[in-house]
Amino acid sequence: MNTLNQILSVIGCAAAFLVFFLFLFFITKKKKNNKNAEYDERQIAARGKAFRAGFFSMMLYFAWFMVVSTFEFELISRYNVPIIFAGIVFGTGVFAVMAIKNDAYLKLHEKRSTQLTVLILVTVVNAVSGIVNYINDAKSGSFLMNALCAVLGIVILAAILLHQKNEAGNAEGVE
Repeated sequence: MNTLNQILSVIGCAAAFLVFFLFLFFITKKKKNNKNAEYDERQIAARGKAFRAGFFSMMLYFAWFMVVSTFEFELISRYNVPIIFAGIVFGTGVFAVMAIKNDAYLKLHEKRSTQLTVLILVTVVNAVSGIVNYINDAKSGSFLMNALCAVLGIVILAAILLHQKNEAGNAEGVE
């Protein structure tokens, strides 16, 4: 079983590097018409509000965590790092959902399909890694970090799909 764990770890690391380099490739690739993707003024303002909401959400989560951690629950001491990481994921999720809602998540002239592909790939890799970590050692809680990233990816995907559905509904109403 130890050899299987090592093989799965090597495959997981290779997949993570592949995803990272694919992400960099898609992000840095120039458009055929040489139009660089940029945020307009409205998007910049909406992103600022989304960053602020994400930051304060994360601060409120950590304030809650500090209060709850004073009670010394066994669950908190056992899964301390994943619970702290959940605060970062929560703040990131608030930022992403607010930016998507205000149409400020993607730049102008940026391909949504590329971003969705990368997001789906990262979500699937995290979900699979979380499942493998859970099977190997559920007691350590190491699977929770991957599970949190996978949940964040699902939330962002759902927000994007809902935003696209609302845009399509608004476009039909205009015509």
